[in-house]
This record gives sequence, C-alpha cells and structure tokens, in this order.
Amino acid sequence: MSPLDEYYELRRSASRWSKDLFERYAEEVQCRRGCFFCCEDISVLPIEYEALRRALEEGGYPRPEQLGGPPQDEGHTPEERAARGSRDRTPYGTTANPYQQERRRRCAFLGREGECTVYAARPVICRTHGLPLAYRLYEYDETGAQVPGNSHIDAWCDLNFAHLSREHAGAYFDYHGRIDMAEVNDELDRLNRRFISSPDGEPYRRYRRGDRGEWIRLSELMRG
Repeated sequence: MSPLDEYYELRRSASRWSKDLFERYAEEVQCRRGCFFCCEDISVLPIEYEALRRALEEGGYPRPEQLGGPPQDEGHTPEERAARGSRDRTPYGTTANPYQQERRRRCAFLGREGECTVYAARPVICRTHGLPLAYRLYEYDETGAQVPGNSHIDAWCDLNFAHLSREHAGAYFDYHGRIDMAEVNDELDRLNRRFISSPDGEPYRRYRRGDRGEWIRLSELMRG
C-alpha cells in the first residue's frame, strides 16, 4: 500500500480503539458533539495535512458561515473551569503554561454549533481526544541525546474522569485500558517519512526538518 493508504488504515484503527474506550468509559466520558475544548489549531505532519487536503478538495470546503465556533466559550474557559474545580490533565502542563495558552486558538474547522466540519477526515489525534492516553517520557544518554525512557505519563481531558487523581491514574487505566500514543506517533513518523520520500510528498519537502518533515498548522489549509 502507499503511505497514504497505510495512513488511512491507521486512522480507521484509531477510530476503532476510541470507540471501544468510549463504550468502556461511557459513564465517565463527557465528550459529545458540541464539546469543543480540545478543538484547537493543532499542527500535523505533512501526511495528515495532505490527507485532509485531499478530502476537502473532493468533498468541498466548509462554507464561511459554518465556521468560527459558538459565540461563547461557555464552560470552556480556564476561569470557568477553575471555578467549578476542573483540573488540567493534558500533557502540555497547566492552563498558565504559555505554550498551552498559545494552543487555545480555535481550530479553523470548528463549526458554529461546536461541531467538527471535517469529522470524517479529521486527524488521528482528534479521534483520541478526551480518552486516557499514555505518552512516553524521554531521558538523555551520556552524549546528551534524547532516548525513550521506560516510563510514561497518563493524560486525559479534565472534563472526564473527575474523580481520578494523578497518583491513581496508572493503576486505574492499566486495568481499564488506554491508548499508547508512543506507538501511534511512531507509526505516524514512519508513514510520514515514507510519504515525504514518495512522489506525493514532493511538495512538502521544502518543509523538511531532518527526516520527519515539518509540522504544519491545519489553519494553513484555509489559506490555500
């Protein structure tokens, strides 16, 4: 299969894994159409960018009047979350983290009712939002190079699993299940390297950084 065909299969697999976990955690997960806290202007690898670009060219771009998200961020601002005792469980740090504040820009494809207007073609990460995810922690060898460690950090949307503390997450999710994002990201990296080297990836080589390729914001699609 081509790198893009393998990517489509990975995307379908992510949807199956997420469906299983959504069913398992049905009583705890609050994610549903109209919840848009995770819908930020993320960056993706060229292979994911190209897959969405093709889907939009085939099916058409959302109309401007469909986009922009709800007029109010009711229940989603850091202040409102703090007021009701909500705690940040994302792998990006607390809401005071400048990087996370920068990430708060809405996704360019967020609809007026808080829906995803490119739902069928959304990237892999968008298919796992809200669920328990395991991210690999890295260490440094004697040369100062970053190497995979033997431990991980659990991450989940703080609107879900409200009863769960950080110290109990490992045992809880070991029993109930999580998605290993290290494996997912390793596969994405592998497919992206193949894609960049293929004829389909030629337009993206100018974004190249090492052998992974440069990350590109999804909002770039709205600017052509």
